[in-house]
Amino acid sequence: MDASHIALLTAILSLVAKIGTLPLITIIFVLFIGPWIFASILFFQQGKRLEAAINMYNENVKLVEKDQELAEGFKEIVMMNTQAMQTMVDSINTNQFCPMIRLKKQAEGVQG
Repeated sequence: MDASHIALLTAILSLVAKIGTLPLITIIFVLFIGPWIFASILFFQQGKRLEAAINMYNENVKLVEKDQELAEGFKEIVMMNTQAMQTMVDSINTNQFCPMIRLKKQAEGVQG
């Protein structure tokens, strides 16, 4: 060790003796225990975010199931409308758009 090193150590020790050990304990606490406290806070917050994501996923599953139920109902409505339109088209084709032909068909026999 050089004389400058010894002078530096002496200056540090005299500074510690003057200010006391409480600030040094605080600095050591902040440097060694502080990161663990910070990490535990982050871990807790991440857990809450994960629970929120899981809850959102479950709500989306319920939404998709309800949407599928609505789609099934809509499918039945479309099928009924298609059948009604087909009946209407068949009626139009057999009537042939002319009242005279309709009267003539009714007079000739059974419509089919």
